[in-house]
Amino acid sequence: MLRSSVWRQWFRILLPLAALGLLLALAGATWIAFERSRPITLPAPSGPFAVGRAVFDWVDASRPEAFAPGPTARRELLVWVWYPAAPAPAAGLGPYLPQAWGRARAADMGLGALLSQQFETISGHAVENAPLAPWADRVPLLVFSTGYGRLPADYTTLLEDLASHGYLIAAIANPYSAPVVVFPEGRAIYRLPAAAIAEDSAEAAQVDAARLATLWAQDIHFTIDQMERLNADPVGPFAGRLDLARIGVFGHSLGGAASAEVCRTDRRCRAVVDLDGTLYGQVTQQGMPVPFLIVSSEPPSPRAAAEDNRSFAASLVRGAAEISVQGTRHMNFTDLAVAFSPLLKLTGMLGPIDGRRGLAITAVYTRSFFDRFLRDVDSPLLTGPSPAYPEVRLDGP
Repeated sequence: MLRSSVWRQWFRILLPLAALGLLLALAGATWIAFERSRPITLPAPSGPFAVGRAVFDWVDASRPEAFAPGPTARRELLVWVWYPAAPAPAAGLGPYLPQAWGRARAADMGLGALLSQQFETISGHAVENAPLAPWADRVPLLVFSTGYGRLPADYTTLLEDLASHGYLIAAIANPYSAPVVVFPEGRAIYRLPAAAIAEDSAEAAQVDAARLATLWAQDIHFTIDQMERLNADPVGPFAGRLDLARIGVFGHSLGGAASAEVCRTDRRCRAVVDLDGTLYGQVTQQGMPVPFLIVSSEPPSPRAAAEDNRSFAASLVRGAAEISVQGTRHMNFTDLAVAFSPLLKLTGMLGPIDGRRGLAITAVYTRSFFDRFLRDVDSPLLTGPSPAYPEVRLDGP
């Protein structure tokens, strides 16, 4: 009897706790379902032009594909292009991520997709395949390389903003190391372990990152080649409209490292921006022959700041300028800063700065840098502190 009485007492205690736990779990699941399905519109581009977007599928016949299963495969890239456009009055906006891409990306994310913004709920501002704006001057070319594990669409806010100010941006989806690349006929290429960055060893990760940065640099060279061919095509969408004497290259994270390596050797590049990317390769020893801006996030702790400073001091390129943005972390340079991304906030990959504010700062400083060195338009933002952007610290020349 005593034992039965004890069990009844425990039952009376545990039953309400279990019910409360169930209610909290249901409330949490309901909140997550609501937040991830809530429609969001990305920050509007700040420039005077409407924005168009097109996608190109290019094969580099001169390079074998190291990660493809067959020995005869050539390196194939899907390149997303944003540009100043003149869309028809009734033209509708294109999807943030086309449906086939969204399904494949969600499948790749697995259960993580349930804690992320639904792709179909995100709206950008670009019109698919709209004609290039006829009143735009000859358009400077920017080539963009994503971070590892990211897609061009993840940077829509930044790239739309640059396009609205008269730049054409060719952004590369790197097959086999991007989460997924979906080609026009529906073929999907997922990330392979051979093209991944090791997670079990810092030394192995550095070797893998340096190897991929070299490959991605070759992808950038090829993309510039293809844009030259596209510009020379008399019936192409950009026939003769690109100013190929004004080419800039930029990228985020590993793409920033690849961009720096390109501009070390390719004389077509006149300026380069690295968004929070560790540098690899010869650029750390030989320097950079063109203007170079490094945009850094703020380390999350004094210890991390000290380690970051040592890393930066070891890789600082002669003549490079650096800005750091207080309150940002590594993923604040992507659209995830304004999407439902609770795990990134919990893990410190997104900082306390308002996501839209961080993206606006990235866009205005990136654009000011390219305006200065591709268009000869000076900006006070690059000469010292700005009261409009107190979050930004500027170092270097």
